[in-house]
Amino acid sequence: MKTSIFFLSDIQLQSSFRNDINALRAWAVLAVVFYHFGVPGFSGGFVGVDVFFVISGFLMTGIIVKGLENQNFSVLDFYFARIRRILPGLIGLCVAVLLVGWFLLAPDDYMKMAEHVQDVLLFKSNSTFSKEAGYFDALSHEKWLLHTWSLSVEWQFYIILPLLIYPVWLIKKRKKWIFIFFAVLALSAFIACINKTSVDSAKAFYMLKYRSWEMIFGGLVYFFSEYNFSNSKKMRMLFYAGVILIIYSIVFIDAEDNWPGSLAIVPVLGASLVVFSSERNIWINRLLLFQWVGARSYSIYLWHWPIVVLLAYFQKSDSVAWIILGVAFSLLFGNFSYLFIENPSRNAGRKNKVMPVILIVLISALIYFLAENVVKAGGFPMRVDSQIIQISDEQRNTVKKFRNCIYGEDRELGALSCVLGGDSIGAILIGDSHAGAVATAVQSAMPQDDAGVYVWTRAACPFIKGVTAKIRTDCDAYAPWVFDRLKSEPKNIPIVLITRSSLYVFGGNEGLVGNKVRKPPVFFDKPYDSPTPDFLKEFKDRSISTICELADNRKLYLVRPIPEMKVSVPQVMARHKMMGNQDRVSVSMDEYRYRHQFILELQDEAKLRCGVEILDPVPYLCDNDNCYGDLNGRPLYSDDDHLSEFGNKVLVPMFAKIFTKR
Repeated sequence: MKTSIFFLSDIQLQSSFRNDINALRAWAVLAVVFYHFGVPGFSGGFVGVDVFFVISGFLMTGIIVKGLENQNFSVLDFYFARIRRILPGLIGLCVAVLLVGWFLLAPDDYMKMAEHVQDVLLFKSNSTFSKEAGYFDALSHEKWLLHTWSLSVEWQFYIILPLLIYPVWLIKKRKKWIFIFFAVLALSAFIACINKTSVDSAKAFYMLKYRSWEMIFGGLVYFFSEYNFSNSKKMRMLFYAGVILIIYSIVFIDAEDNWPGSLAIVPVLGASLVVFSSERNIWINRLLLFQWVGARSYSIYLWHWPIVVLLAYFQKSDSVAWIILGVAFSLLFGNFSYLFIENPSRNAGRKNKVMPVILIVLISALIYFLAENVVKAGGFPMRVDSQIIQISDEQRNTVKKFRNCIYGEDRELGALSCVLGGDSIGAILIGDSHAGAVATAVQSAMPQDDAGVYVWTRAACPFIKGVTAKIRTDCDAYAPWVFDRLKSEPKNIPIVLITRSSLYVFGGNEGLVGNKVRKPPVFFDKPYDSPTPDFLKEFKDRSISTICELADNRKLYLVRPIPEMKVSVPQVMARHKMMGNQDRVSVSMDEYRYRHQFILELQDEAKLRCGVEILDPVPYLCDNDNCYGDLNGRPLYSDDDHLSEFGNKVLVPMFAKIFTKR
């Protein structure tokens, strides 16, 4: 008998336990953990979830089909086993984050956390997160339970899977028909995923309808596995091919790719080849380290993300030492959860299958109602100083006085046309959500009390003719709509144009440290992977052409870029206050100029060519060294880049120049 402190023994290898799948779990969870902690070389580590989906589909399909063949399959037993496997660890996680949140979070944040706990326990957090900030957005680091989206997807799949297989089996009682059914489902869901990714990547990422093909793919592997090659060399070649595909995905895919889409086939196919090859004897699958991590992969996955959020909370995400500690604590907490929660709950069903499930469900319900009380109590504001509440409330201090609004396709993303103030229109405000955020400042700057402002904005859309935005599909119609509407408006009404222009050139900078370049989220004739000279020239030419057309026979004012704080100012200020931290949220003037230099030069050229005037918010929001997120301890922003109703009033003197010059 061969034994080693590093490798599994021959006796262990002779058991029915799939050590190769266990090792694959280890690779998947480590990839996800390293990606979330920002370890270099793991830009595509999020594909570890796709690997987990394949494994789940393979194992669950095998359990059901084998049970049907042996005439001992029970849907209730299947569900009970899943409850014992998933819920206890999840309950422990929810209890832990609620306890931590009590001491660390402002009422708004704590209430949102409690709402997420409820969604998690109902296994619908994927649906909730699909309607909020994207998985790859910086705001994801505000969500302590974001990673549970994949557990919700898997649970929904577990509920549906036996209900899909059982009727087909009753009709034909042959695996061939289940295989054909699976093949049709997988192809249909894969096509749906590709199509949805191109128009709404958030829903394609989070929702079972578009991710189910990955688990069904694993089910297809189960059917194929009965006909694997007897030639061990061929199987080993398939194993290495799968490993190469997985490594390629982890190293070369990144968050800027249109994900999941067609690209998701790479890690899914890689995981499928590894599972199909069933290479148990290969050295990498025999490593005890991978077996140890693989056995604890579920618990490690559960606990690693709240630690990632904690590092972000304390602004330690870029410290190598803290990252190493974060990974170590993920493994430590995962091991603790595995030994004292996961294993006992799994073994509890061997003697009595029903009672442990009843107990687990009751505890889950108790935690759900505890979270409900947190929501009803508004996050228990009595826990914190009243100033913390005032700071946090600035998140909701946004304009609410719009009227006569005409909305586009998606009401959540902003109106296309609104009126602010009286019927005597004194200005027309054009742009994206940055324009809407300063609308009341423009109106307040008018000398007439009954004056009004037309607010023609489209959130997440640049005002450029011929533009196509990856964020939303209707941006190309925005500029033509404005020009058509202007035909019926008096020429003496001044126009103010304000957009978050640097976003459309260089991508968002929320949560970014340093000068990392992201893919431009807009394009004209063809998409670009980076802001190349060709793209910059095209963006500049198209922008200036649109600006000049807008300024033809009209007075047009361009507003310089609003400083972007990169973090949610009210949230971070509230946290600082809770921790007794006196640091102000700010960005340096050097960083401001670096971020916006291209747009500043574009606006200067537009001034020379089109005769537009430029309004600069920097003197009102910045000093010689820094731009600040607050004024006398009160946030100027409602998030990281939109001025609040309090903050935009700082710019009233700037906008007043429009009306004193007329």
